[in-house]
Amino acid sequence: MPRGYDCLCHPGYTGAGPCIDFDECVTDPCHPNAECTNTEGAYRCECKTGFWGSGVVCQDVNECLSLQVGCSENAECTNSDGSFSCVCQDGYEGDGQTCNDKDECSQAGICGAGASCVNVVGSFHCACPVGYAASSQSAGCLDDDECATGNNRCPDDSTCTNNDGGYTCDCPAGYQWDSAGGVCADVNECSDPNVCSQHSSCANDDGSYLCVCDVGYSKGASDICEDVNECDEVADEICESFVAVCINIPGGYTCQCPEGRYLDGFLCVEDATDCGANNPCGENSICSLEGGDYTCECDDGYFGTGQLCFDKTTACRAGIVSQSVNCTTSGTVRLSSSKPSLLILLVILLLTLFLFH
Repeated sequence: MPRGYDCLCHPGYTGAGPCIDFDECVTDPCHPNAECTNTEGAYRCECKTGFWGSGVVCQDVNECLSLQVGCSENAECTNSDGSFSCVCQDGYEGDGQTCNDKDECSQAGICGAGASCVNVVGSFHCACPVGYAASSQSAGCLDDDECATGNNRCPDDSTCTNNDGGYTCDCPAGYQWDSAGGVCADVNECSDPNVCSQHSSCANDDGSYLCVCDVGYSKGASDICEDVNECDEVADEICESFVAVCINIPGGYTCQCPEGRYLDGFLCVEDATDCGANNPCGENSICSLEGGDYTCECDDGYFGTGQLCFDKTTACRAGIVSQSVNCTTSGTVRLSSSKPSLLILLVILLLTLFLFH
């Protein structure tokens, strides 16, 4: 006979008679990024690793925002749906969690021709010699036009000339490049002993020099210093005022007295043949004049200085005659004693005092 009631299974169960557990997971009740776990009379949704939420709703977890993600400090963290990755930065190599410096210089030809590879932590660079530059890492070294780039030390008064691997500073005439000081220094042309002609001296000037003729010379043809004939100029008048003749000599002149005259101070005077009234010589002596100078010479048979002359007997007694004179014989003897000894002069002086007192 029919029953007057129905038996309904609790949620999570199914059946017309005995109720058995219903596996809700077969209906995919969870989020696609969740795991469904059936339980007795129910189920559980749990977001998969890399996601968070109720299980019915799951959102991606950005692991890269976490300080404990595990990437190396030299790596980049890249988030993905439900996961992440650690990738070493350029210049490093490894699994992302460990990144070591990559020696790029170990790769053959990484730098171009003429360049040397220099490895640094996380990178490298290609170094060129002085005077060269690299337009890119692999282009090699090309000449650096220092004159065009302004990368030179040429002063304003010089001209910069570029050459392969360097440059030169061309200084104006009269200057030379001083690399130590970085300036155009004056050339001392006077250091060359042959820069000027004969009879001239060199005077250095800033950027140039002058050849100055010596006194008595002036520049002639081809800037050669030639002797000046002063006798054609005022010197002739000067000599004439002395009653003299002007004689030109190299680099100067001289005033020469005519024959029969001698220069007395600034005047040519006649050369007298005797001493006249002002005879400085003594008795028994002869006075001679030559060129304005006089000499005193004892007469034959007399002996002395010329200013004092004694006969042979007196001279022998005084011992003022030379050994060549025989004081025991007679004869005419001359004694030239223009430079008597001190003893002879003393004897003559004493003898004179004796005879005249």
